[in-house]
Formats: sequence, C-alpha cells, structure tokens
Amino acid sequence: MSAQHTIHEKVKQRSYLNLENARKSANKGRYDSDGTRSRIVREVKRRMDGKEPFGWQLDVGEALHLKLDTVMIAGTGSGKTLPFAIPPILGGKVLVISPLLSLQYNQVERFTKEGFKAVAVNGETWSPKLAQRLKAGHDQIIVTSPEMCFTHEPFREILSSSDFSKDIVAIIIDECHVVEAWGEKFRTYYKAVGDLRAFFPIGTPILATTATLTPSSQQKLAKTLDIDLDKAFYLNLGNDRPNITYSVKVVKSAEDVEALKDFFAGPYDSREKIEQTVVFVDDRILAQVVCREIRSWLPPELHDTVCFFHAGRTKGSKRRVMKKIQTGYYRIMIATDAAGMGMDIPGITRVIQLGVTNSLSTWLQRAGRAGRKENSQAQAVLLVEASVFQLVNPPKEKPNNKKGKKKKKGAEVNGTSETDVAQASSTVENSGDLEQVGDEEVERPRTAMIEEDDHVVEDTNNSGSGIGETEGGGEVQNAASASVAANETEGLVPKKIIEPALREWIETRTCRRDKADEYFGNPPRTKQPTGACCDNCLARQRRTLPINLTDTPAAHFSPSNRVHGTPATTPNANNKRPMALPVNGLVEELPKQRRNSVPESRTLHWLKGARTKLMDLRQSLKKRLYARSCLSAEALIPDTVLAKLATKARLRTIDDIRAEIGETWALMEKHGEEALAVLRELDEKRLEDKAATNAANRELAKQKRAAEKAERLRLEAEEREKQRAEAKRKQEEVEARRAALQKEVDRRVQEQTDALRRATIAHPIPRSPPLFGSSMHNQSMQAPMVQTNLPYALRSANNYLSGQMSYVNASSLYQTERQNIAPPPPPTPVDNRGHSRPGNG
Repeated sequence: MSAQHTIHEKVKQRSYLNLENARKSANKGRYDSDGTRSRIVREVKRRMDGKEPFGWQLDVGEALHLKLDTVMIAGTGSGKTLPFAIPPILGGKVLVISPLLSLQYNQVERFTKEGFKAVAVNGETWSPKLAQRLKAGHDQIIVTSPEMCFTHEPFREILSSSDFSKDIVAIIIDECHVVEAWGEKFRTYYKAVGDLRAFFPIGTPILATTATLTPSSQQKLAKTLDIDLDKAFYLNLGNDRPNITYSVKVVKSAEDVEALKDFFAGPYDSREKIEQTVVFVDDRILAQVVCREIRSWLPPELHDTVCFFHAGRTKGSKRRVMKKIQTGYYRIMIATDAAGMGMDIPGITRVIQLGVTNSLSTWLQRAGRAGRKENSQAQAVLLVEASVFQLVNPPKEKPNNKKGKKKKKGAEVNGTSETDVAQASSTVENSGDLEQVGDEEVERPRTAMIEEDDHVVEDTNNSGSGIGETEGGGEVQNAASASVAANETEGLVPKKIIEPALREWIETRTCRRDKADEYFGNPPRTKQPTGACCDNCLARQRRTLPINLTDTPAAHFSPSNRVHGTPATTPNANNKRPMALPVNGLVEELPKQRRNSVPESRTLHWLKGARTKLMDLRQSLKKRLYARSCLSAEALIPDTVLAKLATKARLRTIDDIRAEIGETWALMEKHGEEALAVLRELDEKRLEDKAATNAANRELAKQKRAAEKAERLRLEAEEREKQRAEAKRKQEEVEARRAALQKEVDRRVQEQTDALRRATIAHPIPRSPPLFGSSMHNQSMQAPMVQTNLPYALRSANNYLSGQMSYVNASSLYQTERQNIAPPPPPTPVDNRGHSRPGNG
C-alpha cells in the first residue's frame, strides 16, 4: 500500500468515526439512523423513477442532518447534487450558493422536476413577488450567489430575519473550488462566503462540494469556510472519469477555427449521425464565428443542428438552447464557460476545447460535460496553440504607468461596451438563434469567462495567442520536444504562460490520467477506464500491437489465439490463483522500452542531421532520375513530408508513413523505401556513436573508480602508518618515564641505605642483649640507642615500583615519594640512666 493510499484510508476512517460519533450523540434523543436512511431511499426512489441512491450519497445527507460540516470531492456527473435534496426530504430547507446563472436555472429545473419546491434568486429573477414568496417560506431549496446574499439589501433582510433563517438546516457551496480561484480578485464576495453562518442558527452545517480541488486548496477552503477537517465529514471519491478518453493536439492558435474541420468532416445525411459535441472557446464573439463556420461545413438542411451558448444571450434564449441540446435537437454547441460547470447534458459524447484554458481544473471541469449518460463512452480533446511550446526572449520591464490605463471608449452596460454588443449581434449571419443580448450576465473576453449576477469583472490578464510556426494538427510530443530542446538555451521563456500543472499534463508522455490523479491527490482508482485511457496510453499500445484496441472491444477468443495471462495475486475459494487476462484480453503488460531502442521523435542535432540527409536525397533524386523533368527537388519530397520523416523516428515502413501522412506524398511507393534507408543508416550510425560514447564513458568511469580505489587504499595505508607511529611514540614515552622512575627510586633507596649504614657505624647495635648486671650491659646502657627504618624503606620502595606500571607525571611521582618513603627519624638522645632527653625543639 502506497503512502498516499494510507493517508486516504486514515482520513476516511476518521471521517466515518466522526459520523458514527454524531449518530451516537443523536441516539440519546432517540435518533434512528437505519430508519432515517430507509426513509431517504424510499423518497429518492419515488421521486427519481426508482433510482436508488449510492451509499456515499446517504452518508453525506445523513452527515448534514446530524449537523456535521462536510467536504465532498467527486467526479463530474457522479451524483454530487443528490445530497442537496436530502435535508428537504427530512423536512428542512437548504441555501445553495451556485456560481453561474445558467447553473442556477439548471439546478432549479432539475429539483422542480423531482418534486421539490426550488427557486433561483438573482438579479434577473428578483421582484416584489419573489420577495413575498420567500417570506411565505414555501420553497425548500433556495439557489443564489454570494453577491446576492451580501449586497442585495432586500434579500439580505429576508436572510437575516428569524422567520426565514430558523428553517435553514444547511448551507451548500456548490463548485467550491471557485472560492479560492475567484475570491482573491474576480468575485471577492466568495472570499467571505464563510460569513454566511452568521445569518443562520448556531451549528448550521456547511456542505462544500466540487470535482476539482487540490490538497493545498482544501486547506485554504476549510479556513475560509471555518471548517475543522478533523471534526468534519470528509469524503474524497476522486475526480477520475473512467469513460472519458483524453487527448491533446497542437493547432496554430486559439482562433484556428479550421483545426475543427476534421472533427466534423462527415458525411452526414441525418441529424442523428452527428455526434453530439460541445466546443468550448474563451470568447463569445469567437463562439459565434465558430458556429457560423461549422454550419458552412454541413449540408444546408443540417445548419439548425449547430448552436452557440454564452452569457450574452437573453435568459429565455439560453433556456431554449439548453432544453434543445438536452433533448438532442441540437447536435453541436459552441459554448463559453457559461456552460463549463455543473451543466447536465446527458447526450454529450465529445468535448473539444479550442485553445488552452487558464488551469487544469477548468479544463477537467469542461471535459466533464461529456459522458454523463449511463454506460456511454466519450472523448475530450484539448487543442493547444503552438505558442504554448514556443520559447522567446523575456519581455523587457516597462516603467509603471503612473497615469493609469485609459478608460475604454463607448458607453458600457455592466462592463460590456455597446461596441461589443453590436459585434456580437452581427457576427453570425442568418442565425435564428441570436436574440437581444442580456444586460445582466456577461463574460470576460478571454480565458475563463465567469458570470456574475448583476455585473461583470473583466480579466485583464489577457494573453493573446499568435499563430505558431508549426503545422496545425501536429503531435504534442513534437512541440514539447522542441520546447525542451530550446530550453537548453538560457534566458528564454514560453511565449504563452500557462499554469504549471496544466503544462505538465499537456507535455507528459506518460498517462494523462495519472498526472491528474497526482495533481489533485485522488485516492487510488477503483474503476479502470472503460475504453481507451488517453492518447499517450493508446500510442504505447499501438507501438506494441498491430491491433487497434479502440476499434476492437474485448470479446470471446478461442484457445488457439488467446494470449496467455499471468496468475492472479488473490486466491479464489479453492485457494488457487486463477489466470488473469491481460489488457483487453489481448496483450500482457507492455514491456519496458529498451535502452537503445529508437525514441518517438528526433530532436536537436539528430533532427538536423535527418533533415540534411533527406534534403541531400531529394537533390540526388533530381540529378539522377529527374534531371530533365519539370518537377523540382522540393516536389519530389515536399517540405511537409520531409519534416514528418525527419521528426518521426518511429516511422520504419511504408505503412507507417501512410498511417502518418496519408496519401499526400505522390512518390511514396517509389522513393519512400530509399528515404527510410537513408534515415535507418543515420539512426544506426547514431546508435553506434552512442554505443561507442557509452563504452568510452564506461571505460572512463572504470578508470576513475580504479583511481579512486587506489587513492583510497593509499590514504588508508598512510593512516595506518600514522597510527602505528603514534602508538610507538607513546610506548617509548612510557618506557622512558618508567626508566626515569626506576632510576629515581634506586637513587633514593641508595641514599637511604648509605645514611643508615653511616648511622650504624657511628652507633652500632649489639646482636643480642647483654646479661643484666654485666659490664656489657652497663656499657650499652650508657651508649645512645639508634633506631632505624631500613626494612620499612625497602618495603615502601618495592611496593612503589610494583604499582607504577602506567604513565606517571612528575607531580604524582613527587607526591608518591613523600607519602611512601619517609625519612628516618633522628636518633633520640638519652642520658646516663637510659632515659630519653628532650631535644632542643
């Protein structure tokens, strides 16, 4: 189990422990958890045509009912909205904060269809009649925005009234990722959305829900909403959509409308054959231009299958468009961010984004509009402008404009100039869909267009996209490789700055789904992709197998052609490990790329060499075979073909070339093999040079390791020699001190012996006492007695020598001598009677 998996499990256990503790506390008031959940299930099935809620939806609804703050992260289309209705099922009312007007209407329509009393409160819908309706208290779900709650005085008075607020049992922040994304600059009232608690009774819980919330953003959101994550109910199901295949293609610019033509090539003879598609753009004028162009590509009788949707349309027009796209009447919708979040259109099977978005979260939110119908398979294509990969010199810093920016000319209506309105009205020719542009909801002209209720805030961080130098529709790997190659030149910056996470997702050569999981901190996936995972995974499969896995679903295979699997890791009921089929039942795990295998694309000097070889080849062909022909050398191998051949190192056969460029090269069959032979020779020489370089590097590394080892051994020998010399020096010092000590002891013993000998000669002591009364006795009594300490001195010297075997300094030697070798006492004088006489002092 990975560390990330362990963290998710611990957080999940803590959340469900909080829920269980809340149940136990409520049980004291005779709360019945099982009965409450059964009641919710019955009511949901009754209102939603027998559809039974998921267990996690019941958990979220019950957590709100038990007054637990809740944070819920789940993929688009997974059913996050259903828990909004659980408090009303149990008799309460909820306040839903929704970011877009179109989303508010969509939610109210859905709740109303399910039998709830719901109302949208915004600048478009507000009226005295709506105010009376709110005061009456009949609505169960009130959908509004933070601007209405904080700045609209009549609605604010209703919110703060006790008659209204006492019935609100939960505050729901839908699409809560915008709290951080918009709260700082764009819609600042989102930063104060946590203050909504002050309108309602103490303990009113908050439910924050979204599909795209990074771990760092979760902490900031919790702080803004005053949610204690340790005590809240936190549910993270991840935002992966297993039924969506993600891919990236490079186009000239964000306005490259022609790049969309391949997606609608047809032929179409009926409305139903057009795949229901949403094309997202970041400008409402561009939306109408794209709508006009796509109509021109279709037969006249199918022009009415294409529509556009943006905040510039009137309220009635937007509702009519949304209803027709939901019923399938419209097959292609060109939309801005007005349809980018929360819109439920079940039939959409393809989402195309023309130009990069401002963040990875925004892109995945838009991609999530696809595949919302049960058991459907969808695709999401991001068309990235070439300027994302191009590198330029950094712009020079300009002095601050003290006078400030000049105001735009022309009267403006809530942030939208009359000129913009006129342009929007005249762009689409003969369009039955275009109506009066509403003045309540407008969009930002570039990047993410976000609606507000009664005003608009324009994003001044507008990075235009110039037309790149590469061909439209090229592979993202080539563009990324060129970017990496150019990065080797210091001081260059990307021509178009985008969010680092989005750039990493675009430029990766690994699984795009894994990159998204890593960025959002998703828990381990429980479902595998139902179709192709992404363009990168599909490319790896195609390089391994000649079988097109996207067109060949898993099916029954006979034993003769079945590819053998591997034993499963989990034993079955019979304690056996059954054979597990490989991917799609066709192939086993993809082998790792060999170190010396040919990479996907040529870059740098390798690419330059390939182009030179192919240019030399076409000049040679012109001289050898077409000297008298009117064909030029460039016509023999066109520049576009030459660029593909030079870049794509994986093109090894004529079939590979045909699959890459189609039949655009007229002389492919005649000269294709010769071109491939030239490139193979170049590749083989490169591999040989690389192998020789690697061998030389290995030899140098080997020599370096040998030299390092010899140096290490030399240093170790020197260290050992130093240690031996030091030990010898210390031993010599000990021996020298020991000899000096012995010499000193011998000298002093000799001195003592000499002193005693002199004293004995001067005052001899008889060997045996004389008889009492004899002449000898009388003489001895008259002679002075001499006491000697000779035996004591000898013993002390001997003991001292035996105990001093270690290092002894001069001071300790001096102290030892004074303690153990005492000088002999002077002879005691006696009188004639044999009594001692006192000395002179």
